[in-house]
Parts: sequence; structure tokens; C-alpha cells
Amino acid sequence: MKIRSKKLSTLNSHPSTSPLGYSLIELLSVVAIFAIVGTLVVSITAFTLRGSKKSDLTESVRQSGAATLSQMVRNLRYAQTIDSPACVPSSTSSEVDFTSMTGVQTKLICDSTSKTITSNGVSIVDTTSVLVESCSFTCRQSSNANLPSVTIQFTLKSNNTTSFFENTVSVPFQSTVTLRNVIER
Repeated sequence: MKIRSKKLSTLNSHPSTSPLGYSLIELLSVVAIFAIVGTLVVSITAFTLRGSKKSDLTESVRQSGAATLSQMVRNLRYAQTIDSPACVPSSTSSEVDFTSMTGVQTKLICDSTSKTITSNGVSIVDTTSVLVESCSFTCRQSSNANLPSVTIQFTLKSNNTTSFFENTVSVPFQSTVTLRNVIER
């Protein structure tokens, strides 16, 4: 019986080695570790999703700007004449008037009030997704013997109502077009 009483006294003197359960400190330590790991996982996931959203928004603005620039370049490249502004030697304006090969007069305007670019009064920018921050046309012609060139510059920004950094994107666009089918006046 002495052995049995010795075992009971050993169990009572060292409760942490007992197979009956975990202490409160051990349980709190595990909960704290899980809370820290959970916070890190949520933070990393949120950061990744925010970066992904900004990347998608940037791509959308780039596509809209590329389509707008492509349409303006195509129309200007095959124009017969630049009616205004005067290109000799150089002039910068918020609008450019030109006559196409078919004789149709077209006016490209950087409209700062509606934050768009219009062609004969019709917006060529998808204003539901982007707005025009700045826009200009620079017409250059070193002499009457040379062909005129028009530099198109504009900056598009995402059209959103929130101010979070992942929702604000601004992308500049620029291209210089040398007219191919100029008719002397």
C-alpha cells in the first residue's frame, strides 16, 4: 500500500504532468497563436485582392484609351486637310478640324466640362468607365513642302466614386500622326 499512496502523492504534487487535460495557459497560448496566424492570412488575402482589382482597373483604362487613340489616329492619318489650328510652324489646341478623304469635315474636341473627347459632338470615350483628365492636339508643319503631323496627348482616369487607392488609376496616352493624303490648297 505504500506504493499506491506514493503514486497518489506524486500525481497531486505535479498536476501539469497529469494526463487529465491542458492548463489554462496552454489553451490561451494556442488561441493567441491561431489568432495571429488568422490575422496574417486575412491581411495577405485582402492585399492580394486589392492589388488584383487595381490591375484589372488599369487594364480597363488602358484598353479604353487605346481604342480611343486608335480611332483618332486612323481618322487623322488619312485626312486630306487640317482646317484648324494652323500647323505652320506649330500650334497647340484643345480641338482639331480636318477634312477626310471622302470630303466629310470632322472636329475632334477635348471637352473639359464633360471630361470626354468628342468627334463631331459624339463622345468617343466610354465615360461610364473612364474620364479625360487632360487633352491636347499639337499640329506641326515645318514648311508647306512637308506633310503636317498632329500629336495627340490625353490622360484617362478611372471613373469611380470611391477614393481608395486601388480604385484610382490614371494612364497617359500620346501618339504623333503624319497625314498621308494631304491635298494642297
